[in-house]
Amino acid sequence: MRTMHLRIVAAAIAGVVALLSSLTARPMTASAAGPVVQIVTPNAGPASVCITTQGARRCYAPPSHDPPFRLVPKATIVTIAPGMQVVLFSAVSSAGGSGSQMALALLDNQGALGDLFPSQLSLKEDSSYDFWRDAAVPNALIFVTAEFIWGSDECHFCAHKFTIDTYVYDRQSGRYRLHDKYTTANKYTAPSSALKAERTRIHQRLQKN
Repeated sequence: MRTMHLRIVAAAIAGVVALLSSLTARPMTASAAGPVVQIVTPNAGPASVCITTQGARRCYAPPSHDPPFRLVPKATIVTIAPGMQVVLFSAVSSAGGSGSQMALALLDNQGALGDLFPSQLSLKEDSSYDFWRDAAVPNALIFVTAEFIWGSDECHFCAHKFTIDTYVYDRQSGRYRLHDKYTTANKYTAPSSALKAERTRIHQRLQKN
């Protein structure tokens, strides 16, 4: 499980763009027992992920966006439940400086490579996400996000309140659904800190619901 904290400045973006321009297709994960996952970055347009299993190759790209989701693409195989492996794919859209967005997709490596999130999920800058195991939802890992709320009297790098979203896997639909959403009472300087500090409250809200 991993948590991503996005703070992209213009200098960093320039370096990332230079790196990505040299990449066409590079393997992210390869295993004799599992799928081969490749990130594909074209000269224009969004980055995509291609998954090859037993000779069958399927690809996914985020929806159109200006600028496209093509920076810092990542793909990770996640076991969300026993016998259920999916691919978490992310890519960032940024014109440089602040105001970036990150597209997320949870791809089922079966059939048409469908996204298991309820809709196209994207997070703005200064956001975090993670998969957790929670006793209140024993059938599969929950997925949590923290997205900052920029108050009118706050500087960009000040402490902020955060919106906490909790997604749970629904076996009937075979997809994740938004189960709970709230705004933190406290302010935090980093989204990862918000998720860590709010974990007990997230669990309590899952128990009630």
